[in-house]
Amino acid sequence: MLNMERIKLMTKLTSYEERAGKKALTVTKYFKNDYVIMNMITVAVTTTIAFFLLFIMWMLYKFEYLMENIHRINLIALGVKTLLIYVLMLALFLVIAYFVYSHKYNQAKASVKEYVEGLKELERFYDKEEKTKAGFTAPVGGVLKYDDFTGV
Repeated sequence: MLNMERIKLMTKLTSYEERAGKKALTVTKYFKNDYVIMNMITVAVTTTIAFFLLFIMWMLYKFEYLMENIHRINLIALGVKTLLIYVLMLALFLVIAYFVYSHKYNQAKASVKEYVEGLKELERFYDKEEKTKAGFTAPVGGVLKYDDFTGV
């Protein structure tokens, strides 16, 4: 006999696994700190690459000026200023990444928690169905004991 509630629940759980759950289930395989730090490292690397690309583009744009005035430019001050800009840019992006990935992890964890509750409900459907098929009924206390199965 088909149980429509169970079928609806199974369809809902499968739909979750194939769509939103695919990403959420992979995110929750990590501890929160590991997930956030891993993504912050990725942000640090991509920010560094982006900064150096922007710096090279700026140097190419100002190439003529730099070559004509290389003897007048304080290269140490330029290096310090460039390093300061890099550190500030990196710090800003890392702070943003921390909050973004913490929020994503929390959302994924809540989403997976609902999914696990659905799995528990599905398990209850199956347990109830198995008990009724086997003809077992719980005693007055509502708990089946080992003696109920063995007849001892």
